[in-house]
Amino acid sequence: ISRKSEVSTGPRLEPFGPGQVYNASKAQQVHVLPAAPSDQSN
Repeated sequence: ISRKSEVSTGPRLEPFGPGQVYNASKAQQVHVLPAAPSDQSN
């Protein structure tokens, strides 16, 4: 249990920087944010 908790919070909190955790949790919001301005800007 300790290993699963650490692995879930350890590696997920570190790589969450680029948007991995947000992408999985808020894939719609993360995708909509960069997709809306990117499409309009282009």
